[in-house]
Amino acid sequence: MYDRVEQWRAFSKQIELHIQQYTLKQYGNQAGNEQVDTFTVEDCFKNMERYFNRRKSMTRGAKEKLRDALKIAHYASFIYDKLKDELKEEDVYAPVADLRADCLFVDDMDANLSPEELAKVKVKVAAWYFNHFYGPPKKDNEDAK
Repeated sequence: MYDRVEQWRAFSKQIELHIQQYTLKQYGNQAGNEQVDTFTVEDCFKNMERYFNRRKSMTRGAKEKLRDALKIAHYASFIYDKLKDELKEEDVYAPVADLRADCLFVDDMDANLSPEELAKVKVKVAAWYFNHFYGPPKKDNEDAK
């Protein structure tokens, strides 16, 4: 896999942890609605700019400087979703099945599976994707025709 994709996966994991361990604790609530739900695209840009503008300051420490980078990326995701709604547009890129991600999702989905059961599920997921995108496997004598 291309190194930039792996780098993004590691960064997106940091974003996920940031949301779980910082953002939801600070801004989320039991009802599921959040302050950012009321923000416009411009509000999100302004908040993102606030973190961008303090990038040269070290008064809050190195860890907080790194956290600001996560906050900028998080606001970028809000901007993207809000712009899609405003513009009535779909995602820029059509989703492409990512077998690796789906297999990892299976790991997370049901931790009660034995390793053997999990392997069987992954094989079924792989077979479904192969058939969906490439059609059913050809028999050996079909290639000769």
